[in-house]
Amino acid sequence: MRFRALACVRALASILLLRPYMPVPVPHHYQARLVRTLSAPAQLDSDASSWSPEHMLLSAIGLGLMTTFEAFAARERIDVFSWQARVSGVVDSTDLGLQFTSYRLEITMEVSNVEIARATLEEAQQHSLIANALHAPVEVDARIQPRAMRRAC
Repeated sequence: MRFRALACVRALASILLLRPYMPVPVPHHYQARLVRTLSAPAQLDSDASSWSPEHMLLSAIGLGLMTTFEAFAARERIDVFSWQARVSGVVDSTDLGLQFTSYRLEITMEVSNVEIARATLEEAQQHSLIANALHAPVEVDARIQPRAMRRAC
């Protein structure tokens, strides 16, 4: 079920971002159902093997940028051969209470055209729905390289 939802999100992103007009009127409405399978973060002496809402937020940041980049890369005819990301965030005490004060997204990808991919990643960062909804900035550190030559056995 999780993979089917991801495929639908990717397909919707491709449709929305490849057309010069918005085929579905805005605003778009989203909803989610929650089942108690999560836990508090391990920092609060909870189950370290379960994802917390904080982990899910970090995952959403990474997935949001990846799907936006994939849609833009398809438009630019960039082949993405691999994508690995690591997302981290810092929670600190602020005047408003505990908040994420920074996010860092480290990406390593192999693509068919490095120069166009860099520009496309910058564009994807500007249009990432999840990152744009956050109060703290998302720093992206990308290592973009051409596809490694594979030796035949």
